[in-house]
This record gives sequence, C-alpha cells and structure tokens, in this order.
Amino acid sequence: MTKTDISPELAIERILSGQPFLDVRAPIEFSQGSFPNTTNIPILNDEERKQVGTCYKNQGNTAAVQLGEALISGSRKTTLLAEWTAAVQQYPDITLFCFRGGQRSGISQRWLADAGYPRPKVTGGYKAIRQHLLQHLEHITGTEQLVIIGGKTGVRKTTLIEQCPTGIDLEKHANHRGSAFGEQVNPQPAQIDFEHQLILNLLAMARNQPQQRFFFEDEGNNIGRIAIPLALRNALLKAPIWVIEDTVESRAIEICRAYIIEPAIAFQQKFGNTDGIKMHRKRLSDALYKIQKRLGSEKYNQLNQELENALQKTHAEGNVFSTTSSTAFDEHLNWITPLLTDYYDPMYDYQLSKKQARIAFHGNWQAVLAKTQTKKNNALN
Repeated sequence: MTKTDISPELAIERILSGQPFLDVRAPIEFSQGSFPNTTNIPILNDEERKQVGTCYKNQGNTAAVQLGEALISGSRKTTLLAEWTAAVQQYPDITLFCFRGGQRSGISQRWLADAGYPRPKVTGGYKAIRQHLLQHLEHITGTEQLVIIGGKTGVRKTTLIEQCPTGIDLEKHANHRGSAFGEQVNPQPAQIDFEHQLILNLLAMARNQPQQRFFFEDEGNNIGRIAIPLALRNALLKAPIWVIEDTVESRAIEICRAYIIEPAIAFQQKFGNTDGIKMHRKRLSDALYKIQKRLGSEKYNQLNQELENALQKTHAEGNVFSTTSSTAFDEHLNWITPLLTDYYDPMYDYQLSKKQARIAFHGNWQAVLAKTQTKKNNALN
C-alpha cells in the first residue's frame, strides 16, 4: 500500500492528537524549533547541510542533489536506514518531514518504502506546518475574546490562570516567571518551540471549549528571552483587564514561596542539596544585581545586605528546603517587602495608569476567580 503525502493541516491534526513525527532536517534546524512528539534523525549533519547549500547556490539544484546523494551513500545509507526503520518500528504511525522542498524527506520516504515501511511525508514540510500554525494564531486572536488578569507582583495571577479551564499560562510555556527573579532550574525553550506549543494549546482549547473567553496574565513583550508572538501581543493590547488586589504582606509571602522556596527545592532535586543550594543562592544574588541601576546604589546596597543576611541563614551549608512552610519566609521578607513597595509597585502603578480605559473589574483573588466563571457575554460587565 502506497503512503501518500499529507497536507500541513492534516499534519497539525496529527500533532494535536499526539501522533509522532520524524524530522530529517539537520540538528541545527531541529534545535531552532520543531513540533511536539518529534524525533530528529537527520539525513545530513550540520556541516554536510552547509556544503550542499553552498553547492546549490554556486552550481544549482542538480549538482546539490548529486553531492547530497554522495554524502549519504554506502555505509552511511545503511546506518541511516537502520535508524529510520527503528523509529518506524517503534512508532508505526510516524510521519516524515524536512524543511520545505521535500527532497530530504523524499529520500527517507523512498528508502523506507523500499525496505517495506511506507510512510507519508508532509507537503511543504516544516515551513508549511509553521505557516498554517501562525495563520491559526491570527484567526484565534482575531476572533476569540481575550481577557487579561492583572495585579501587582505577588497577587497570585499565575495561580488564578491555572484555575481557569481556558487560562493560558504564558510563563509556564516560556519556563520563566517573567521578572529578573524569574529564571527556572531548567532552560527556556527555543523561541519557535514556545510559539508552536502555545498555538497548539490555543487551538486545542478553542475546539474543546468553544465560545469561551481566554485568560492571560498581564505580561510585557518578553518573558525572559522569549518574545510574545506579535499577533497575540497586539490582541492583548486591546483586551479588557481584570485586576486582582491584595495586601503587601500577603504578596510578599507569595513571592517568597514562588520565587525562593519552590525554586530552591527544584535546584536541590536536580543538582543535589549542597550544589543546588549554592546555585540557587547565586541565582538570587545575580537577579538582584540585574536591577541595581534601576534601584539606585543606595537602595540596591540596602536590599543586597538584607538578601545576604537571609541567604547566610537560609542557604547555609547543610540546609535543605523541603516544604513551602520553611522558616526562610521570615528572613527573606526583610528584602522582599521593600523590593515590592519601592520598586515593583510603583512600576506596575505607572504601567497600569496607561491602561485605565481597559480596566473592567477590580476585586480580591476569589472575586476575580468567580468573575472568570461568568458567561462570556458578561465579560466586560
């Protein structure tokens, strides 16, 4: 039975359903972004891809194809075919793709078919799938009702987003808490991987929760080094804002939990107690240093001394963080509280003052959560 090519839209349906894909692009292409449930077994390595590209530019397509075939002949072909065959045996419903033209995926498809494993490839490859995903993002952001959950640092915006069936946690997608202190134990994804996963999440939600609002946390243009896609950013600039209100004391405790205790536990789990504590200690000191110019030297020195005092007690040799009820709260509140009142709060007040016309609701955390559960046609009431 001959396996025909599939369209980019059908490929997206397969991605959404969790079906596997085989990406035969070079490692550097894969590292810059691909799709979920994708295995990379490249037909050309990075240097070979560069050679073929140079040949194509200087001598044309025929010469480039001949060079490519020469590079993957003999034992190289045997090894590649064995790896591709193993992938198909592990995932019988796997789909192939390369970047765009189909030459690389066409070779893998032909070899697999000759070996008795016919598999489809995607027409237009990676580039076509990505273009269709971006079109879906344009459609969703242009037709769905978006609401921003705002509020000062520490009002538990992310926690509320997680409680909403149609809440989109951009920080989770970006693996960053969105401030100088937001770096996580694991690195952020590639920009393109972030975009693809975000769009797929939005697309799945739009289908599973029709006629529902989408809730987003109030973010800047970037979360760490990840940029919010332009179509979404522009849509959020027009969205109504529901503002959570809370006390400074409550917010400082929340910041301690989310930015100190929980990351400390994550660092310990990944790097061991001793190294994890050291790395987390450096993370906090480096984060405060990043904003020293904005704080001013006097305020920075004051907060840094309070931070160092807390770190000496909470991040000392042999200390282990195991619960969010750690006594670290008391020590770290001495620098977290003034950081909120003297730095983050004035900055957020200024930013929010420019969005006054879009503020549609104020309330405590419970009130805003209840508001997210109201009917869509009451979104702006």
